[in-house]
Amino acid sequence: MKFLFLLLLVVSCATPVYQKIGDNGYRVGYEDTQLSRDRYQVRFVHTKKKQVYVGFLRRSAEITLAKKKKFFCEISSQTGKDGNDQLILGGAAKDWSLDQHVGVIILKNMSSGDKCYEALEIISRTKQFEE
Repeated sequence: MKFLFLLLLVVSCATPVYQKIGDNGYRVGYEDTQLSRDRYQVRFVHTKKKQVYVGFLRRSAEITLAKKKKFFCEISSQTGKDGNDQLILGGAAKDWSLDQHVGVIILKNMSSGDKCYEALEIISRTKQFEE
């Protein structure tokens, strides 16, 4: 019983990472801006550097499918620090090192060149964000 209580406590305090930035006051997750009909800027912020590009790809694929396209191509990008090292968790400020990946994508129905990805394949390879 004690173990179950601790497990529930840990799960209830866990920070969701795949969500829109600002939901529930968290600074981790994604945000995107439509720049033109088929061009978007996508940003993904996470506490684990190895997850920022995966989250960026996942969100880009979701946008692609929502707009009834099959592929997206990353035409510019940058990975680095978020610039704010504090994260509010449960009303208390914690020092975290946040990493981010920001990129501009263009949506297409055909793949054309490097850094073009099939949206359905990206979705199937990023299942960890569905939990």
